[in-house]
Amino acid sequence: MICYYFAQSQLRTSLVSELKKSVNGKLSIEDLEVPDSGSLIHRASNSLVADHLRSCKYDYTYSVFLPECGIDKAKVIFIAK
Repeated sequence: MICYYFAQSQLRTSLVSELKKSVNGKLSIEDLEVPDSGSLIHRASNSLVADHLRSCKYDYTYSVFLPECGIDKAKVIFIAK
């Protein structure tokens, strides 16, 4: 089991280093252009992800995603199936 966590850690480290190489300049939170959280496209994108998580019954991930993206259950746009 320890080898599993060690491998995950190594993969994460190599992924981050490859991403840093592909980005010109520093990779920091200040460099990101974050869209306005109230915009329709931002809300629709978050709603698509939330709907997918809910429909696949990823309850824990769904419960973590909503507060992280700054929306509550009442503001999620669910897609009728």
